[in-house]
Amino acid sequence: VLDTYALQWVTRTVMPSAARSLGAVSDRTTSAWAVTGYDTTYMATVQHYDIALDTWTLRTAAPTARNDAGVAYTDGIITVVGSGIPADFFLMEVFTVSTDTWTTGTSVPSPRGGVYQNSMGLAGFAYVAGSAPGAGDIVEAYNTQADTWTTLGLSPVSHLQGMAV
Repeated sequence: VLDTYALQWVTRTVMPSAARSLGAVSDRTTSAWAVTGYDTTYMATVQHYDIALDTWTLRTAAPTARNDAGVAYTDGIITVVGSGIPADFFLMEVFTVSTDTWTTGTSVPSPRGGVYQNSMGLAGFAYVAGSAPGAGDIVEAYNTQADTWTTLGLSPVSHLQGMAV
């Protein structure tokens, strides 16, 4: 892990379940989360990292095992949208951190495959931009309180597994 204050790399406790194509988010102060992913099969694993204690804890697994999902954190809510699995391109699931519970959210209007680098959370909204198939330039916002999606418009560039914030 890069210690941004000391500008040096430090060794931390290893995550319990190895995965690739997972969603990684943080509350920006105390916690980081590794959500779903792929190892030798699709995963539903949710792993919580306590930054101060340098410990990992397994939390309630996601209802759907998948990889390449867009994962965002805002206001104690983790949203997981889309997948690398075509059957789950419209899928939306919501994890409430304080209660360690999952619910199914309103399906995303545009298909989202491979959006694991294309999501972010801010002020009660989860944003997702582009990625294949067919949503390469569409930006949408999910209101975590109202369980609704809003299409914000088109990005000036197509996003295929990459978004800057």
